[in-house]
Amino acid sequence: MGRDAEAGKLVPKYIIPVKTWWFVVALLAVMVVVSYGRVLMITNNHDFAVYFKAAVDLREGRDIYADVVSFKEAMESGDFDYKAENTVWPYSYTPVLAILLLPLSYLPYAWASVIWATLNVIALGLGCWLILLSQGMITPPRLALALLLLYGFRPALVGLRLGQIDVLIFLAIGLSFYLLKRGLEGWAGALLGLAIAIKFFAAILVGYLLWKRRWRPVLWAGIVALVLVVGSYAVVGFDTIPGYLEFTSLYSSGGFVAYPYHMCFNAFFTRALTDNLFAQPVRGMNLPWLANGLTLLCSGVVIIVSCLITWGSGDPRERRFGLEYGLVVTAILLVMPPSPLYTYTWLLLPFIVLGFQMGEEERLSLWWPLLMALSYVIVARDYRYNIPIVIRFLQSHYLFGGLALWCILVAWLKRHPAKPWD
Repeated sequence: MGRDAEAGKLVPKYIIPVKTWWFVVALLAVMVVVSYGRVLMITNNHDFAVYFKAAVDLREGRDIYADVVSFKEAMESGDFDYKAENTVWPYSYTPVLAILLLPLSYLPYAWASVIWATLNVIALGLGCWLILLSQGMITPPRLALALLLLYGFRPALVGLRLGQIDVLIFLAIGLSFYLLKRGLEGWAGALLGLAIAIKFFAAILVGYLLWKRRWRPVLWAGIVALVLVVGSYAVVGFDTIPGYLEFTSLYSSGGFVAYPYHMCFNAFFTRALTDNLFAQPVRGMNLPWLANGLTLLCSGVVIIVSCLITWGSGDPRERRFGLEYGLVVTAILLVMPPSPLYTYTWLLLPFIVLGFQMGEEERLSLWWPLLMALSYVIVARDYRYNIPIVIRFLQSHYLFGGLALWCILVAWLKRHPAKPWD
């Protein structure tokens, strides 16, 4: 691999001219715009409608968790149809999100949904741009790689179509990563605190920073998350906490964990090995003890190996830090229920960082980019085949793509050992 001052390190300078790279960038940019423009035309904002209703209920003094009881009763009755248009889905987050959406609640729903969709598109693009910036100079080959990874990325498309908050959380994660790389650790921690206050998944990233002894972002994340969560319940009333906990337990560990869009270990084993409302288990088995055991085993392996492979110096400015951060993001999606499909949008971060670092290697076996490409194709596309023996695995192929990416990241980090503690 040669070093070209203009084109960067990703390509031998004697093979592809810079002008050709810019043509590739322009072509990919058009393809990305078309792919996401199409999904915006069929956007149903199903999940945003739930957030919007919660904001309206909050503004008008109603309980934002009032729909939890009827939803749980429908689930337990056995007559639940998750595809029915008249199914009322309850609000499942802390009040922080409903409070943040209060300004939109004063607008007609049609206008609010357009604004929300626009914010999500901006968040997706900006999040990828910040990850690009965190890796150094943006060159045409790097920009082309990022656009290629973004093109038709199924989890992001689903998130935009549903109007999901996880696209905006991707921006918070990407911005916090950028700020950590720039040494602005307090601001990075505050952003993670905001993400935690909305969705507790991000707390694992703070756990990683604690593991790396980055005290400042950990402190700020804890303070911001605590103030926002406690403050939000002070606004809506602490008596609403049981409603939130009731649906959270149902969503992450109860019968609803088997929902087809859920892509963690727990969801896969629950669908495959227990009676549930959404999928026929293998040979009609109902073995919750086995599903729970396999979930704990797989999750334990991922957590322990992730901790061991990330042990060492925790300076965010080091080249290795980005891959560790991406490894933790990937591990979160594997082990934290329910890990809906659209949260796999966050995998754009490890894919981009890993792709860049592979491109900078002077001597790299072809197996590395091929394995990364395989994991990407499994995660980034939708596959549907009406073959009973494989359909169960195709329903969860995003999980297996994420697991493959996690294995590649572990192997790559092992290939590039961390510096010892000072």
